Amino acid sequence: MRHLEDTIKLELAAFYQQHPSAYAILFDKITAYNYLDYAADKESFEIFKERLKDDYFNTAITDYRSSENTAFKEEILTLAENQFDDPFRRLIMLRCENAFHKVLAHATAFLKGSHFLKEHNLPITDQSLFAMRDAYYFPAFKESAIRFFNSAFNDILTHAKEYNPVDQEPEPETLLSLAQAIASFNDDEREQFAKQIFEIFTYSCTENKSYAMKQASGFIAIRLTDFTTKFDIQVIDNAIKQSEKKGIEDIYIEQYLYAKWILTKNT
Repeated sequence: MRHLEDTIKLELAAFYQQHPSAYAILFDKITAYNYLDYAADKESFEIFKERLKDDYFNTAITDYRSSENTAFKEEILTLAENQFDDPFRRLIMLRCENAFHKVLAHATAFLKGSHFLKEHNLPITDQSLFAMRDAYYFPAFKESAIRFFNSAFNDILTHAKEYNPVDQEPEPETLLSLAQAIASFNDDEREQFAKQIFEIFTYSCTENKSYAMKQASGFIAIRLTDFTTKFDIQVIDNAIKQSEKKGIEDIYIEQYLYAKWILTKNT
């Protein structure tokens, strides 16, 4: 496989050297490579192709920043949207308003749940949330990113009432993805969202929530340990006691206990 990879890399490097601005053709060449033609393992070969696309996309971004050519920017936008199953963190690398609003639009839609995404034929992925986190680190988008994360949890609850009128409970995966995105900020920045992630946990661990929501709450509890903020341990205690009272034994209880131990040790 290593010899095969080197051969393909040399072919692409030679093409790029001869046609340094022909990124659309270059990406089509990468897409056209077929594992059957090289007697390669399909999964490994597809991962290799994705790495190639990432490498050349990063090169395209570097070229764009040195030229600031508008037509080239549009070409890169098209590449991000058409060549990757998950374009959002690549889009934000362009640092332009058009790309940012594409990311924001999907992140806002994601908060409405997978049913909304399916109805509107949108990618079912949470990576737009992580792209919004990335946007925070670009001065032009920082305030918009802060507003998004400050309101996201309440937006999820509002949308749940509209799209799930029976129990009005949002999809657990949506809450977990939001908590993970918030916790993935750098140490110095994530603390400003401590209130938001604890509200998510408090909501998800209450007694009347579904089993799927309780499972998500265990992983959210673990993410609390990424913060230095002093959270109300009583909330975790109550969640543990409710489950013990019912005789429940599950992984999320162990996650509650671990989170409590870490948070108590750090106070």
